[in-house]
Amino acid sequence: MANAQILAQASAVAYDTPERCAKWSKVSGFTGAFDFFDNQDTQGFVAESGDALIVAFRGTQPDRPMDWFADFRATCDPWDYKHAGNVHCGFYSALRKVWGVTLPNGEILPRRLVNRGSKTIWITGHSLGGALAELCAAQALFVSAIPVQGVYTFGQPRVGTKDFADAVNAKL
Repeated sequence: MANAQILAQASAVAYDTPERCAKWSKVSGFTGAFDFFDNQDTQGFVAESGDALIVAFRGTQPDRPMDWFADFRATCDPWDYKHAGNVHCGFYSALRKVWGVTLPNGEILPRRLVNRGSKTIWITGHSLGGALAELCAAQALFVSAIPVQGVYTFGQPRVGTKDFADAVNAKL
């Protein structure tokens, strides 16, 4: 219950400014490194405590047209891990905007996940952010062999085919 509560708060605060996300992180005990990422239709943050790392994705915002484009590109395309079904084209495109891409403050994902030390990884998001959270966890687990402790999503749309869902459920 404690994990669900903190991850629900993280997914809600991800809609706020980078400064407020950083403040929430510190107040909530995530006093380690903090990175906010914003690349076109993908926003969120990574926060660290002494024993955990949270990745929180922001969901669709009415005033950001790129978010809506990600939502509406609903065809299923092959995913990097070929043996686990197909995924939602728009959501996967949105994740790739922050996965392995160098942003002004450096490459956030997967660099931060790989360099986490012994910290557990928790991933969360609401709506579009929930879809990105599931895809991020799948990308970490299947493609980059990065262990993920858990994924909590809120109001998450469908991300992929049944084969994809079965593979992710089995791995998590």
